[in-house]
Amino acid sequence: MKKYSLISFSLLLFIALWSCNPSKKTQSDNSNIKTAGLDIPKSEADLLYTALVDSAIDNPTNTDYEKLRFAHAASSNYEPYADNEGLTKLRDLIKDEEYEVASEVLQTYYRTLFHDALFHYYAFVIWKNLEDEDMAKIHSYYYSKLIESIIKDKEGTSKKDAFIVINISEEYRVMEYLEMKTVEQNLIEDGIHSFDKIKAQDEDGKTKHLYFNIDLPFRSLIDMFD
Repeated sequence: MKKYSLISFSLLLFIALWSCNPSKKTQSDNSNIKTAGLDIPKSEADLLYTALVDSAIDNPTNTDYEKLRFAHAASSNYEPYADNEGLTKLRDLIKDEEYEVASEVLQTYYRTLFHDALFHYYAFVIWKNLEDEDMAKIHSYYYSKLIESIIKDKEGTSKKDAFIVINISEEYRVMEYLEMKTVEQNLIEDGIHSFDKIKAQDEDGKTKHLYFNIDLPFRSLIDMFD
């Protein structure tokens, strides 16, 4: 049985009320994939994800990292609220400074976690500590390109211009990338779309609100209760 991350009572209540509205559910059945620009069967998404990972490995500078992330979100392996075994192993090995073992674990999850910026951050830390600058550099590049694929051409300061994420972890990565910290976070709904509205603070203490479109992970969570 998968181990799922803790979901707050308010979020569960929100899901229950949302699920009880049949007209809204009918209206938004396919909005998650369409929001991400993909409306394809899972089998096709699996193949597309594999092809894009191959592309990123062979030619890092000529790969569509946004489409790579969305392909994963449309694939049969998409479980945004499940605790990931691979990431947990890597985190614990890094904490214990077992970098050689961690480098072997990296290979086990290389393709299945390629879409995840946190995976590449862990890989960067591992290779940096093993003094392999080339490997550290490429994973730093993958990390940056995945984050940039979320924030490119967007300000994130309104629902209309929200950052589209495939899991909540991407919100944390974006906040880190922008060097901002969360002051307050609220789940809000606007028609068929769901957002995390975050009051964010920069290093100088200035605050602003950032919006993350969470249609993809939220619809996946609702499907768990159907």
